[in-house]
Amino acid sequence: MRTSKLLNLTPVRKSSDVAALRNLYDECEIQIRSLKSLGVHSDTYGCLLCPVLMQLLPEDIALAYTRKSDSNGEWKVQDLIQFLEREVQGRERALHLTRPGNTQKEIPQSHRSFTKPASFSKNRYKMEYTLSSCTAHSK
Repeated sequence: MRTSKLLNLTPVRKSSDVAALRNLYDECEIQIRSLKSLGVHSDTYGCLLCPVLMQLLPEDIALAYTRKSDSNGEWKVQDLIQFLEREVQGRERALHLTRPGNTQKEIPQSHRSFTKPASFSKNRYKMEYTLSSCTAHSK
């Protein structure tokens, strides 16, 4: 059953373990979507699942979520999952930018500087791409 898989997920002890956080988020998302596709809505299991999921998170992430949640103490599964998604994505971006030995910060190809003729104008204009802007100059 889907709920048993959610209850048996492996806890993440360190918030610096980004791969484990990603795995936890992905597994939660898969199981919750599966329940939804079976017609089981989060209203029926949310009050039981949120405390269980909170225990799977590192203490600092659980604390950050409780600070951001409503003051009435009612937790919603979808809010927790969205928070976890943002947290994982933010940590992945930070890890990607601060990885040791990464001199160029692995800028995506689409953001690197290069000069390329524009195909739509039959080489009449050349396009210059930089990290901050895109300008066209006539030849």
